[in-house]
Amino acid sequence: MLPALGPCHNGKKCILHIKDRRDRKTGPPVPLLVLCCHVHHCCFTLYPPVHVPYGRKPMVLLSLSGRSVVRDRSPPFHGTQFQAALDAKRGNIWPKEGFDGHQQPRRISQFRHIVRLCILFGLWHEGNNTIDDVVSVLQIAGMDWQRAKKRVERSSSLRNSGHAVYQILKPLRESRSVWARAGVGIIGGAPKCCKPG
Repeated sequence: MLPALGPCHNGKKCILHIKDRRDRKTGPPVPLLVLCCHVHHCCFTLYPPVHVPYGRKPMVLLSLSGRSVVRDRSPPFHGTQFQAALDAKRGNIWPKEGFDGHQQPRRISQFRHIVRLCILFGLWHEGNNTIDDVVSVLQIAGMDWQRAKKRVERSSSLRNSGHAVYQILKPLRESRSVWARAGVGIIGGAPKCCKPG
């Protein structure tokens, strides 16, 4: 299904058509659609539900049709982009070097994932998201956000940062509606105050 509006809409209704299909290098092995808007004269890429550009894993575990996936016994957000933070919270710091080939997760990747999540949730000073953005969109308690932010400010270790992200995730349901409300987009860049290690 094509969306009715593109990211370009500004009050004027979009008229969208498929311009191209392209293979994806990361993430689900389905071709991505490049859409063009006749009204606003721009193009954009349409990603599967809860996937983001360059992301290998979804924000929430859903089927490609957007339906919830029934989990076996794994906890919520396991196998998603939040896995790095969940592992760090439990003290599972990924190895510095891999021995089983390039697919093994490494510490620098865990660090990057956690930094992006902290920026997304407004836990770093460098992030654009404020307490009002995060609390109102995700509908979480402001005190939970403030506790998470203080935890990151006290120590930017992987374990503390992972625990802070978990504090934000804990009250959330793993559903498409939460992340559709959030309009989630991962923001790149590492803050200067944090070091991988």
